[in-house]
Amino acid sequence: MTPMVSVIMPVYNTAPFLKEAIESVLTQSFSDYEFLIIDDASTDGSLDIIKNFKDERIKIILNENNLGIIATRNKGLELAKGKYIAKMDSDDVSLPSRFEKQVDFLEKHPEVAIVASKLSLINENGIDKGYWHEDIHATSAEEIKRTMPVINCVGQSTVMMRADIVKKTGYNKNYKYNEDWGLWLDVLNAGYQIAKLDEVLVRYRVHSNSSSSSANMAGVPKNLGRFKKAYLKQQFQKGKFSKITFVVFITAVKEYIVFYTKQSILFLMPGALDFFTALYRHPGKALKDLMSDFFRGCKRILTISPAKTIKQFRELKELFTKQKAVDVFFFFPYCHIGGAEKVHANIVEVFKDKKVVVLITGISFKDDFLYMFKQHAPTVNAGFCINHPFTKRRTKKIIFKWVEMQNKPVIFGCNNLFFSESVLKFSPGVRVFDLMHDFKFEGENNLTHTFLEQYLRCEKRIFISRAAIEQVKLFYKSKLVAANEYDKLKLIQNYTFIPDVIPAKSYDGTINVLYVGRGTPEKRAHLVGYIAKKCKEKNLKVNFTAIGELENAMMDECKKYISCTGPLYKFEELETYYNSHHLILITSQKEGFPLTIMEGMAHGLIPFSTPVGDVNYHVNNSVGFITSDLNEEIVINEITAKIEELVNDRKSMEQMAGLAYRYAKDNFSKQQFTEAYKKTLALS
Repeated sequence: MTPMVSVIMPVYNTAPFLKEAIESVLTQSFSDYEFLIIDDASTDGSLDIIKNFKDERIKIILNENNLGIIATRNKGLELAKGKYIAKMDSDDVSLPSRFEKQVDFLEKHPEVAIVASKLSLINENGIDKGYWHEDIHATSAEEIKRTMPVINCVGQSTVMMRADIVKKTGYNKNYKYNEDWGLWLDVLNAGYQIAKLDEVLVRYRVHSNSSSSSANMAGVPKNLGRFKKAYLKQQFQKGKFSKITFVVFITAVKEYIVFYTKQSILFLMPGALDFFTALYRHPGKALKDLMSDFFRGCKRILTISPAKTIKQFRELKELFTKQKAVDVFFFFPYCHIGGAEKVHANIVEVFKDKKVVVLITGISFKDDFLYMFKQHAPTVNAGFCINHPFTKRRTKKIIFKWVEMQNKPVIFGCNNLFFSESVLKFSPGVRVFDLMHDFKFEGENNLTHTFLEQYLRCEKRIFISRAAIEQVKLFYKSKLVAANEYDKLKLIQNYTFIPDVIPAKSYDGTINVLYVGRGTPEKRAHLVGYIAKKCKEKNLKVNFTAIGELENAMMDECKKYISCTGPLYKFEELETYYNSHHLILITSQKEGFPLTIMEGMAHGLIPFSTPVGDVNYHVNNSVGFITSDLNEEIVINEITAKIEELVNDRKSMEQMAGLAYRYAKDNFSKQQFTEAYKKTLALS
């Protein structure tokens, strides 16, 4: 018996999404159809998934060799027996009533050759990503006819077509990536109508391996221009000069002029192309963002040294020319003093036997720790040329070209805006890893995360604390992220140098308390000053030392109670303070797991900390002290009281110091760190 509908689904390496796509067809409310699934020589197990379905409506067709999407679609048209042909891509999802509503429409409207529906966009995890602009703004047959010569406004997976009409036309092999658009125009040229149901009946998936992503790799304007050029060539060869062909020609010329005008403007004013697009869609927001970008650009032009910018750009080009082959690209934000910078340099050291390049992409206050990266790998501090309005476009072009020319390259980033904004622009063959020192999910008022899609692109996501992983899981849960993404979250504990024996210290005289850190707001270094002041008021035999750039962080009334050394650039210098002090303070409001606690414990210092990050996991009453709350007054009072307690119990202090050292030796080793990173990145 001849079916009413033939459903055609081409399949090529879509195993992660295929089961859901097939099920969405088999669960349709309309059942009078044959289901032609054409496997185009898949290599990822897609065929096994297809064979697992036992439904008499399914007919499996195998291409011995990969024919490509256009030839496969045409093969489906030839084999289809139904009165109507429903298109379905193997990574999309049809809603249950789609076929029923489209058959009913075509039966009632014989003048219509193709009926589509609206669609909603989803990502690879099934998360809604909004709507396709052209789709929702062209619904009626007249709107579609008017829009189609300018830009495609009908989704391939949403259509049901009259078989007798589309079999005459078929998909043109010259319309690579836009074979559907070409078919719609050919149908309109033949005098038929295309209609659209004014409701969403298909969830259209956009992901790194989808044909739409591949088509857009070179840029949407260029891709549309190539299609229109190919389409016009075909029409002229056939001698067809319809009204639709004329409109395609006029819009192609207009777009050619506009595109190259914008490219010229873009050379002089980076970001202009994005602005024109945003202005068309969201004029209010676009103008607000333009003003923000304008003032930011002016600030950078005035504050970023042109000489340093040019110097960095030249260094980047020289390294690109010198080292063409790269196994791992590290994108780190800064090279100034900080625990994070030490950790990043330690990660680079793990892979120093590989072909590695380090790019510093943010604007560092200073480059004091640049040497730590350079001693392990070729490194360019490119923050100025990446962020300067006059060089950022050319700088990014070099970096993208450098990555894409490698064979299965790895990119690794951390706390890095440039890295996060670039991840989705790399081709699917690029392996992506990221490291996060800390993450906070703060409830219903903070559900939107700018870089969720970028995070899901990563092969593995590395964290230095368990607390951060738990926060990410809460965030993922709120966004309905697929369960397999949780498996990508990996804990790798940082390491520190650990002396063979605990440094000898006297516990009989004055107790020395140490603070090491930046003067940034989240570190709350001013609390150390208030603690020192209270200890002085209690006449405790305690001296306080603070290391770091803290001139503006300490209150004037407290500075006299603390000896401030300023920043120290060598670990050997810092180690002399670790060896002569007894306690180390952390007063932060936010941390992952502070490297200074690890370094301090490794040298027999007792950690006194706020309950941030993984501190609770590593520090207990036998090796240190954690305040009951982050409240500033509570932190000052509780730490002062505990210092007083230990000053009056020197034996307990010495025992705690010994236990802290032994804990560090057992848990903060370099060997564990190195093995974990090598296993995670799994470089050949």
